[in-house]
Order: sequence, then structure tokens, then C-alpha cells
Amino acid sequence: MTTTVNYYGMLAEKLNISSETITIQVNQEKFNLRNFFEDLHPELKSMSYQVAVNQEITNTIEPTQSIQEIALLPPFAGG
Repeated sequence: MTTTVNYYGMLAEKLNISSETITIQVNQEKFNLRNFFEDLHPELKSMSYQVAVNQEITNTIEPTQSIQEIALLPPFAGG
């Protein structure tokens, strides 16, 4: 499947990109997105972040799941 990935905040700055189009081959029962992105961008291994699929926080996707957007989100600061 091909989808758009959006990177926010310090993640976008560290990777020097704000979005990209990627292709994911989901051949297993659950696909670990953190592992996928850390293999794609090794800089992420040392960073704290969350993954959102279709605006829901998750680390995995199912083979039959429909994906409109994936976002990598830095830690949030509240106030």
C-alpha cells in the first residue's frame, strides 16, 4: 500500500522533511510501524515520538487496514 507520511516538530527538523510518500508491504498479521520507520530513518531510534494512523495513536497496522495518512508526532508539551 502507498500512503503519505507527515512528520511534525523536531522530527521534521531532524529528518529535514515534513512529508513523504511511502509504500508498505504488509505481509504479516500485525505490521510494526515503529520498526519500519526506524529502519527507514535510523535517526528516529534515539528520539521519542508516537505514530498515528488515520489520526489514532498506534504502533501497528493490520494487513486489511485502510490507511489515508500516517503521522509521526513528537512529544507534546501542555500549558
